[in-house]
Amino acid sequence: MTRALAVLRRAMPAWRAPVVAAFARERRDPFSILVSCLLSLRTRDETTGPASRRLFRLARTPAALLRLSPRTIERAIYPVGFYRTKARTLRALARLLLERHRGGVPADLDALLALPGVGRKTANLVLTDAFGLPGICVDTHVHRITNRWGYVATRTPAATEMALRAKLPAREWRGLNTLLVAFGQTICRPLSPHCSICPLDPMCPRRGVGPSRPRASHHEPVGLCRDAHAGGHRDGAPREASPARVAGSQHAARRLRPDDLPAPVAALQCVPARRDVPAPRRRPVALGAQHASRASGGVGGRATIPSGKLRKRATSSSTMG
Repeated sequence: MTRALAVLRRAMPAWRAPVVAAFARERRDPFSILVSCLLSLRTRDETTGPASRRLFRLARTPAALLRLSPRTIERAIYPVGFYRTKARTLRALARLLLERHRGGVPADLDALLALPGVGRKTANLVLTDAFGLPGICVDTHVHRITNRWGYVATRTPAATEMALRAKLPAREWRGLNTLLVAFGQTICRPLSPHCSICPLDPMCPRRGVGPSRPRASHHEPVGLCRDAHAGGHRDGAPREASPARVAGSQHAARRLRPDDLPAPVAALQCVPARRDVPAPRRRPVALGAQHASRASGGVGGRATIPSGKLRKRATSSSTMG
């Protein structure tokens, strides 16, 4: 594990850092880190960054945030996920910080967990990025990647945190979330990871990994997947056949005769198409007849005459004759 983290640290300068880590580098303000972490929940970093900066232009302290109306906060943080709920949570958070902690952010895990909207992920991230204290922030990336490596075998992020606290050396705790989030957003993605360009490809066991991105080849261009191996790469991703292979299969298919096919398939090829049967023609019905049919209970667009009227018409015709 320590060796894998060292390899990722050397490769990390080429990746984009998470938005919360960027705020932590810009300003060592615990309140800004706490607010940006809350806004990042269920939201992409491309949305969290601009929304956090818009909000910080209006309020940089809990007192200033509490003076804003919920509608103003909603407009500032839109379109983060659950922006209306987060606006109410931020106001409640600012009020509680003023009442219990004199407007400051506590540097204690239990005190952070008592704040509105703060879970273990947010609390550990504030401890490590804002105060420099030891902690393991486990989000979906850390949970997924450590299980793919086979370093832990857990089902929930909370269980992953406890397993890492018991197994991972304490010197690796800080910065683990920033490193694995950047790695998970760039290469080790949830679906179709880029295993072919991963620096840990030779040592990764790939627990639970399905199809991954293809490895580039310089032998023969094959559509979008430049792969000269007909069997595909060992990561299990489907491959597109080469043009020569496609042309050969099409030529072989054109040479097939009914004698070469199974009996049911050959029989299907011998069935002539019935094109001499004319399509049924529907009798046009006037609009008045349709209304008469609906009024008298007719069927098929024709107005029906009750049986009593039929008998009266038959009697009158016989009398006139």
